[in-house]
Amino acid sequence: MTDDAVLRSTQGRIGILTVNNPPVNALAAAVRSGIKEGVEAFGKDSNIDAIVLIGGGRTFIAGADIREFGKPPSGPNLNDVIATMENCPKIVVAALHGTPLGGGLETALGAHYRVSLASTRMGLPEVHLGILPGAGGTQRLPRLTGAKYALDAIISGRHIPAPEAKSKGIIDAIVDGDLLAGAVAHAQMLVAQNAPRRKVRDLKATLESPDLFQETEKAIARRARGFKAPWNIIKCVQAACELPFDEGMKRERELVLALLVTVVDILIALPIAFFMAKVAGPRLQRILVVAVLMPLWASYLVKAHAWRSVLSEGGIWSSIVEPFGGESPGYGLPAVVMTLAYLWLPYVILPIYAGLERVPNSLLEASGDLGAKTWRTVVSVVLPMLTPAIIAASIFSFSLSLGDYITVNIVGGTSQMLGNLVYTNVGAANNLPLAAAIALVPVAIMVVYLTAARRSGALENL
Repeated sequence: MTDDAVLRSTQGRIGILTVNNPPVNALAAAVRSGIKEGVEAFGKDSNIDAIVLIGGGRTFIAGADIREFGKPPSGPNLNDVIATMENCPKIVVAALHGTPLGGGLETALGAHYRVSLASTRMGLPEVHLGILPGAGGTQRLPRLTGAKYALDAIISGRHIPAPEAKSKGIIDAIVDGDLLAGAVAHAQMLVAQNAPRRKVRDLKATLESPDLFQETEKAIARRARGFKAPWNIIKCVQAACELPFDEGMKRERELVLALLVTVVDILIALPIAFFMAKVAGPRLQRILVVAVLMPLWASYLVKAHAWRSVLSEGGIWSSIVEPFGGESPGYGLPAVVMTLAYLWLPYVILPIYAGLERVPNSLLEASGDLGAKTWRTVVSVVLPMLTPAIIAASIFSFSLSLGDYITVNIVGGTSQMLGNLVYTNVGAANNLPLAAAIALVPVAIMVVYLTAARRSGALENL
């Protein structure tokens, strides 16, 4: 990638940022940096009245750069880039052509206005990869189109033709002929009309029916069976309708992170607990229980800072994986998941270990005598009996992750969890009413969670 990933030029008093990362103008680190720096520079230029963001070549930004997957994060993240566009003192117009998909459309939604060629097809197709839009797509699109249309568009992941996007408010105008000329003319018109800098995040999402989300869940129940992404999309769009933008983004991020930590812990804890309960002898069992408990004797802060050292550039992790071509994940969401999973793992192992001890060996032997293979015994005999113990174990990792705000400051960032928002308003801002209101969100989540756990009999395993 060269230093000219985003080119700057002007036409009169309109600043132009042209993304120059062929073949599809993917959102590489240099592109993100170029957009952010270009918007900041034009925003401070007294000779510039508005900014046009356009893609060079055959398309506007077509999504993330797959070459960055699995590598440590570098440059500004997309949310920072979009925030810079939204907060720019000059009007920002995104000019779309080709296929603005995923992060490309999310970038455009961060502009104050959008124009497009009639042939453009845009969308948020992340659901096809089993994931969610990661830069506010689930929060901004409902604010433009209403919740019902946004749910259909994001859950289906389909490409939206420009005329349809225009009718739903995703774009403001369709340009005939030269896109750049049309976008510059549109920007000049907005300046002449003294148009406001319209932030999509400040709009209110329309909820067409109070039963929309329940009806959508029923409608997708059959085709989405076994897939998590569609159900999470519904929850995210619901947050867009019920919460202010920042709180919706934080709740989405916190729930995803807490669930990730819980799943990782359970996957690690199951084989460890099974070996302790069903394979190891009595003496080895005692040694393993002590080994599991030993990390609890160390300070929380010591362990969190130890992981910061391990994941640092030139740290132990890098030393191990670099000979094989790998890299340390650095600091960020992966580091937070890894650190929290380590911190809460003993709390997950012990309830599962206790649950496995209650599974009679005679049942396992009977299953084997009847010809069942190991995997069938685990699925049909062990897991059904172990479900309450797994739920009990998940209470620890989920609730502790839900309220954590220290680890994200040490190995991640300061804005990934609701706990950070509560801490900020209690401390620096001294806004106790807002802090208390935000704190009710995880409390309400845990009340529902514990009620379900109690009905399943899981609390008996604690």
